[in-house]
Amino acid sequence: MTTNFLIFGLLLVLAALAFLLRPLLQSRRSAAIAVFLIFATPGLTWLIYSVVGTPAALYAENLQPPQTQQNHQSDGQQSMDEAIVALKAELQTNPDNIEGWLLLGRTLLTVNQPAEAVNAYRRALALEPGDAYTKMELADAILRTTNPAQQQGFPAEVKTLLEEAYASNPELQKAQWLLGIAAASEGNHQRALDLWQDLLAKLEPGSAIATTVTEQIDQARAALGVEAPTAADPVDTGIALNINVQLAEPAIAAANPQALVFVFLKVPGQTGMPLAVKRLTAGQLPLNLQLTDADILQPGKSLSEFSQLLLSAKLSATGTANVDANDLQAEPITINTADNKPIKLLLK
Repeated sequence: MTTNFLIFGLLLVLAALAFLLRPLLQSRRSAAIAVFLIFATPGLTWLIYSVVGTPAALYAENLQPPQTQQNHQSDGQQSMDEAIVALKAELQTNPDNIEGWLLLGRTLLTVNQPAEAVNAYRRALALEPGDAYTKMELADAILRTTNPAQQQGFPAEVKTLLEEAYASNPELQKAQWLLGIAAASEGNHQRALDLWQDLLAKLEPGSAIATTVTEQIDQARAALGVEAPTAADPVDTGIALNINVQLAEPAIAAANPQALVFVFLKVPGQTGMPLAVKRLTAGQLPLNLQLTDADILQPGKSLSEFSQLLLSAKLSATGTANVDANDLQAEPITINTADNKPIKLLLK
């Protein structure tokens, strides 16, 4: 099976899914940053160094591939170009298909045609002017047509799009990531730090993506002259929340033992980073565990500061801490931190 066939077939399958299965594609609006990093690593590396590093060695003219590599890739590029032409033709027939425009925009970015991708995303945004996901993707595409280092930061339109997207949906991780870079480019390292720390709490601990975000957090701290918190920072008040986590009977047989389970402790009425998180697997359940000051994610905080906290848990359908309609959820429980009663969380 040739490379040409694989590339062309993959794009056609993606196009068919986008046109025919729109209800199943609504989850794309959560826009996990993992997808962004997979498709955008070269552009993202350039972007980070252009804004907060030294970009000179990464400019395109210094990264020309060898002629042999160009020849090897030419056939695959032709197949991709043909698929793009077919998708454009379909959109001429069905110009109101927002998923089609979004697919075209993403595909054009993968073949390094950001200016055309901008046009595709603008068409999508015109169909749904308030859509946060489309605003985020348009901002990303515009960024790839500019040089932030020369402009001393992000274009005003990009910042507006990202701010609006993130305000509408704080779960858009790419928007949060890029807003942090925008803040750092303007010298607002505290905001960059706040955005990235909140983003880190949404990512799977130890993942490659979490490592990348952690590196940017370290750079922001260095710019602020702030040391990273140590395990000794929280003061142990002796408060321990005793929690029993179980799967409901119907879910026990169906649950993958390797599926991730997250136990969250939050401050009632607050959004963003949880106060504490425990990560388990379904195979460990049922399990008795404790949450103490040692589990707190926010430096300097203590359980004793709060009379009440909100406890919840989920079995992740996606393997991340992001909310998904297919997650198994435990009913959130408001607890009094002064109580020493065992708390039961039932995932169902």
